Amino acid sequence: MRDEFLRDGRYPLVPEAESQGTVMITISRYILTAVQYDATQAATAFKLRILVDVQFLDKSSNQILWEEKNLEGILSFPAQTLRGGLTEEQAREQIWDILSRNIVRRVVYGFGSITGTSERRITGSAPRRPPSPSRRNRSSPSSRTRTEPMELRPADLAAEWKAGKFRPVYYLFGEESASKSDAVLKLKELFKPDDFNLADFGVDASFDHAAVLAEALTLPVFADRRLVIARNPKIPAEARAAFAEYLSEPSKSTTLVLLSEDRRPDKKDALASAALSSPHAGVCVFSPLTEDEAVERLIAEAKKAGKTMAPEAAAAVVEEAGTDWGILSGELEKAILFAGKEAAIGLEAVSASSGKRGGATDPWAFERLISSRDLKACLGYLDEARADSKPEEVVFRALAQARAAYLKQLKAKRMLKAGEAQFLIEKKLRIFYDNTFFQRAGRVTEDRLRRDLRRLLEVETSLKSKSWLDPKIELTSLVVELCTPTAR
Repeated sequence: MRDEFLRDGRYPLVPEAESQGTVMITISRYILTAVQYDATQAATAFKLRILVDVQFLDKSSNQILWEEKNLEGILSFPAQTLRGGLTEEQAREQIWDILSRNIVRRVVYGFGSITGTSERRITGSAPRRPPSPSRRNRSSPSSRTRTEPMELRPADLAAEWKAGKFRPVYYLFGEESASKSDAVLKLKELFKPDDFNLADFGVDASFDHAAVLAEALTLPVFADRRLVIARNPKIPAEARAAFAEYLSEPSKSTTLVLLSEDRRPDKKDALASAALSSPHAGVCVFSPLTEDEAVERLIAEAKKAGKTMAPEAAAAVVEEAGTDWGILSGELEKAILFAGKEAAIGLEAVSASSGKRGGATDPWAFERLISSRDLKACLGYLDEARADSKPEEVVFRALAQARAAYLKQLKAKRMLKAGEAQFLIEKKLRIFYDNTFFQRAGRVTEDRLRRDLRRLLEVETSLKSKSWLDPKIELTSLVVELCTPTAR
């Protein structure tokens, strides 16, 4: 959180005793759920969901000026035993990045600047204007804040390049390797370099930094600039020192791009520190996409391909494949192929491209059925799903969908109680083409929804820990219980 405020640079950070305002953050929910299993029922993918409440305290009056409830950070990730997998701690660090950006945006830009599952409620009087320059100068750390190294975001890079501004050096970090590759491709498109003015050093154990620097110091041939790309994710210590020295006086006619697999720059590293402090370099972090960002990007990329992608179709792709852009871009290509000559990409094209058939075409079908408490329809859907998928996949997918259905209903009831309009709730909770959602939610109490959510968690825990249980029988019994109005 501190680093995010320093990157923004609009408000100085001072000791709490000297501050005029305090941002207080409380973790209200921490939910780690297994969402995918192998044939032995060992978890192979997880979803981590963290909700926080944020309050802003005016120190002069000791009054809470505003509070933002249920800011949400979600990340789907493969198990650490798989290639590219993460530990729970690594996933948690990525969510902290997502939440810290949202919290800083809420503090700086004010009410309505972030969306999601928040229940927005403002208490007390309106926040005061930002402190004047004279008041900022009285806070001792403010001058230091102005000179803190700044990181760029991908959008900042795009804006620079669109304006025709190219720095001598770019250092790209982050785990979104597909987005980093897209950025490099964009540079190539803008430069349009020929073979004399392009040097692309791929991943190589025998990385020769001297050759990279020699290319960077070479003058362009019948062109304004040269483009030199070094893709080695693990730059040796000797090479880091050489690149750091180059940053002090880089060639003005070359753009050197360094790619790192590190999540973000480490200020203890000589090269990262030199890049952050150099006026000639741009350091950009490609952080994982949030679910909403992934949906928006899918829709935007489909539009570039001449297709109109329905929001519910994009949401279904993200729900199924996660937020890694490398995976999502492949899914989008398949959906475009399956859409054929059709101008629109709907649920049918998405479902067909992902190999779903029959009653599984609509990814929200079971959510609607289980929230309707229609026992016959629910059992019929599950029987049809078992014909197309492995039994254990059907069971845990159904448990996840039931949990999602009841969480949506519970959130919607609380948001209605807080005075939110139905159309805003539909947008925030991604309720698509479901005209009876609020009618169904109105027929069930919050106590019943909380009880049903506990039962879903209990059954899922039992199935994971007690291998002798029959998943089909346990799921059927639970569905009967959930669809029985008088169930206790």
